[in-house]
Amino acid sequence: MFWAHYNKKNKQLLPEHLQLVADGSLNAVSESVYFDGIGFEKFAHMAWQCGIFHDLGKYTEYFQTYLLHGVQSHDKDHAGISALFLFNYLIQQIDNPINIDKIFSFLCYLVVRFHHGNLRVHRVNMTPRDMILELQNKQANLLRNATSILNAFPNECDKKLFDKCLCLDEKTLQIICDIPHLIKKRYKNPQWFFFLILLFSILIDQDKLDSGKIEKKFRKQVEPSSILAYLQEKNKGKKLNLNERRENARRDIMENLTLMTDQEIVDQRLFTLTAPTGIGKTLASMQVATYLAQRMQSLGFKIPRIITAIPFVNIIEQTLDEYRKICGKEINLLAHYHLQAIADPLAKENDYPLEKVLLETESWEADVIMTTYVQLFHSLLSGRNRDLKKINKLAGSIVILDEVQALPDRYLPLIGNLIKRLSMHFGTRFILMTATQPRIMDFAEMLKDTNCNVQPVKELLPNNDVYFEGLSRTKFISLIADKAITEDQFIKAFHSNYDGTNAALIVVNTIKRSLSIYNKLQNLYPRRVLYLSTNIIPKARKRVIRKATKYLRYKIPFILVSTQTIEAGVDLDFDLAFRDLAPLPSLIQTAGRVNRNNDKASHLPVYVTEIENDGGMIYGTEQKNRVKAIFKNKAVICEEEFRGLVNEYYSQLLSHGLDDVSKNIWEKGIIELDFEQLNKFELIDRCDDIADVFVEFDDKAKSLADLYIKLRIQLNEVEKEEYFEVKANLKNAIAAMQVYFLSVRVKRIKENKPLQFEDRSLGKVKSNFYWIPKEQMTEYYDFFTGYKDEGEAFIY
Repeated sequence: MFWAHYNKKNKQLLPEHLQLVADGSLNAVSESVYFDGIGFEKFAHMAWQCGIFHDLGKYTEYFQTYLLHGVQSHDKDHAGISALFLFNYLIQQIDNPINIDKIFSFLCYLVVRFHHGNLRVHRVNMTPRDMILELQNKQANLLRNATSILNAFPNECDKKLFDKCLCLDEKTLQIICDIPHLIKKRYKNPQWFFFLILLFSILIDQDKLDSGKIEKKFRKQVEPSSILAYLQEKNKGKKLNLNERRENARRDIMENLTLMTDQEIVDQRLFTLTAPTGIGKTLASMQVATYLAQRMQSLGFKIPRIITAIPFVNIIEQTLDEYRKICGKEINLLAHYHLQAIADPLAKENDYPLEKVLLETESWEADVIMTTYVQLFHSLLSGRNRDLKKINKLAGSIVILDEVQALPDRYLPLIGNLIKRLSMHFGTRFILMTATQPRIMDFAEMLKDTNCNVQPVKELLPNNDVYFEGLSRTKFISLIADKAITEDQFIKAFHSNYDGTNAALIVVNTIKRSLSIYNKLQNLYPRRVLYLSTNIIPKARKRVIRKATKYLRYKIPFILVSTQTIEAGVDLDFDLAFRDLAPLPSLIQTAGRVNRNNDKASHLPVYVTEIENDGGMIYGTEQKNRVKAIFKNKAVICEEEFRGLVNEYYSQLLSHGLDDVSKNIWEKGIIELDFEQLNKFELIDRCDDIADVFVEFDDKAKSLADLYIKLRIQLNEVEKEEYFEVKANLKNAIAAMQVYFLSVRVKRIKENKPLQFEDRSLGKVKSNFYWIPKEQMTEYYDFFTGYKDEGEAFIY
């Protein structure tokens, strides 16, 4: 008997594991998958072959002895010999010269070789001779036991083919060593990257799901009618001017969709939804996705998953709450982001084993998935095993990118082309949604990827000009002078334009600036100023938003001082705003928090100022100068003109040419398959001098910290069989702790340094983050403004 797994919790025979992973891999392939030279059926068969052979090396006595008796041996490793067997198997029908089929076979070899680790192509440092030395003992052992192996092995090959596939032929091994260099030079093609990550993702995902005993779930369809029912319930009794506009926009969108032929539904992969803030894009995009999914299912496709990615964690709960009401209990809705614990870690027991829940979450095993841009794009542009295992769930899915203008300018070409290639190879349908479309497909053209053939983008609301022109909720009023004003001059300007009878929003660019302005306004408007930024823990940010919502509901005058945390999707509706100079999309997002529901007077003011630099360079001089040039020609700009400003802004940005960051990651990381280059992708700039600080804010924080220490100690002491259960509980506890964490620049803590968290465990648990004990909160953390520092340091 040959075993794949053998412990107290999981005893599984090897032939069964191979068959289940192979069948799971076959079923996981979307009908929409396509590569030049490899269609859906051929790709699906290759996925099956990777599954059936991926653990062939476990048939060695070295591995079986290790599994059953714990006997360590260098030759127990099984991935290398399994990968060689697969490569030899695949090239049996291929002529000697290297061609496209041999490259696909090589990529399959990589998938199996690295399925227990991180994916890589270059710097493997192997020669044919090295490979022979590495594999010869395993080869000999498999050949010696061929008869008994073939009796147990799925009926895929006879003795002659088995021997041939285990051949350590130097000529064949040289091909394996040569192909990485050919991919970088003669056979350059972006499709290798997408083929490789998709196949790798399918194999490791199915391998982990089978090993974790996760039962196959049948996909369920969200009915478009459920969105209509939710909208009717949500708007019951409300009589807002904007509701009629929202309903008209939604009808226009759906009429545009229903006119699409079946062939257009199959071929069209890229959609934009451009509409003003407050027009109801979140629910409209969900209705679009459910309608597309329904049409695709009627045409014989598997039910597509719906994946919504949001740029900012602080707005994800708001959207998630609406999704829960739409999906109900029948639809499997999953939220995957770093602040989301999968279960209450302090509960005495959970209904379902936590390690299984964690595995399903990290694998995106659900009908509807809510996630963040960081999770999505950092997983795509990665070679890490844990990141890539979910990526196969994009194939054949419908992906909504909410607030797409929040993507950094420097990455627009890269992400634009990434979206095009995913739509071409994975059959993914994208809905790019925003009030200020960043013309991302125009930026994608900068990479000159001429072999990427997809249908042009389809705008879901082609008459959106009507909705922009008809709105007169806000206007920009420029207070920008010949030179930047001081902070005190800004306070004076605010005071002269705020009469204290309504709700005002102030948005500045750095935490240092926001703290200073908040403290000065507290003296002018005692007990009427709220503060919101990443300087306060996430749990406290929710409290501030709830308080602001209450003030707005009961028309209590107040001022909210914030950083960019307030932008994009936070559903608050102010009477006026002040915004420090920023790129135009950010200014428009701030304007979207003023008169949001169009139920106040027209053209409420959004004052734009330029406060002198406080040392925190969030935006470059060039970005600011483009906006200053706009306001130089016109000091007052009404909302009806915002659309034209956006087009002008992105036209100027396009004229500046391709950013080197996008160019290098595309050409080196993707085309040349250099996964180390992909590590340079940073959607959110995280400097090396950032320190994480855990704030023991309340009793729950204290209990979570106790649990973390307990689980860390257990992890080093438990037997192998219990390890994954404890690790899953630890990951869940860490996720729950995130609402109490701050990321602070190291120079801010030099003068007022908190304790190391390991001091809390008396040195029993090593950690790389700081800790503010509950008893010492007042020394390090202010209840209203967050982390304190003693010097002039800042973060942003």
